[in-house]
Amino acid sequence: MSTRTIKERIKYIARNTFLIAFLSYIGFFGVSSCVSEYKYPVLEDESKIEKIIKREVKKLNLENKKIVFDIVDYRVFLVPAETKIFADGSYLVELRKGLISEGNIKHELYHIYKGDKGGLLSLKFWLIEEPRAILYEAYDIKLSSF
Repeated sequence: MSTRTIKERIKYIARNTFLIAFLSYIGFFGVSSCVSEYKYPVLEDESKIEKIIKREVKKLNLENKKIVFDIVDYRVFLVPAETKIFADGSYLVELRKGLISEGNIKHELYHIYKGDKGGLLSLKFWLIEEPRAILYEAYDIKLSSF
């Protein structure tokens, strides 16, 4: 018979459940990033980039949104792209030169499609918005109720 109390057992189960969930979450990000990098090589040709943008804007029915794309030289923590929303409802999508891929474009446009407004410090961003955009980027999965 074990000498552990019920309280100790509950703590043990909770800690291990959290650990498994956390490792699964990290694994999801890692595997999906690998899938995206494998499927979508880095793009240098601006005409190809424009074609992909037009196709994805149409695919996500974003033609009525004011979205400006800019290719920039600077990098922030090797983040390949970043979307900024302005008070007038327009968007600026900054694509980092040398890191642009179809997956990055799809990812940022999906954030716009879903109306995501979370920042890097938002729990909603990390638990809902970012995984949802990664699913679309890597696997073309659109979540309707999420």
